[in-house]
Amino acid sequence: MERGFSQEQIDAEKIAKDFKWNARERPATYNPVQLSDTDSIPVSCVDWWNTRSPLICCLFPCAGCLAGTSNFDATDPSVWENQLKDTNPKIPESMRGVWWLKDNVAHENLVTIFSDATLVGTFNEEGTDGYGTWARSLKSNWSRDRTCFGYVLGISGNLGGREVTGLMNLKDGMLTLNSGLGPGAQIIYKINDNEWWKVHYLGNPVSFSSLVDD
Repeated sequence: MERGFSQEQIDAEKIAKDFKWNARERPATYNPVQLSDTDSIPVSCVDWWNTRSPLICCLFPCAGCLAGTSNFDATDPSVWENQLKDTNPKIPESMRGVWWLKDNVAHENLVTIFSDATLVGTFNEEGTDGYGTWARSLKSNWSRDRTCFGYVLGISGNLGGREVTGLMNLKDGMLTLNSGLGPGAQIIYKINDNEWWKVHYLGNPVSFSSLVDD
């Protein structure tokens, strides 16, 4: 408690510090796999990612009701006004605002990914130091394309209070994103105050212990 942090914050710091941050290296250049010629949309013959899918667009009104979503003009600057006005004061300044998910394979486009998150740890006000954990709801503050893919994401986000969670290492500008592949399969790197890279790895950092006594 000497540093002015609660026991919960100190415990979250320990969890994050125990993660093997040095087991990964940030890519030297931005070169996402979805820009390669080998990447393709699963079950593309159904055309489930298009806003005018001839096979599925007739179901969009029902899907919208199930997802609890509404349509809006993404070019309208007032759309995010309420979220920006009610910015969480506990979030570092550099992590606030609306973020564009450039080159995302899934159909989320814009999100206040950090502003409405719950951050627990020892980070400073500038967001340049400290460790901890973070979590945010999948339900709100995401824009998704008006497609079958987008509605599926909306419906999924409404199920059972689902959250995105991970660890923070703001000292080195790194976050983990927990997924079914494990806590180290996705890492988000801070490039500057206006850009982050999310990188997917094929495995998780592990440690090996000797089975033979010296």
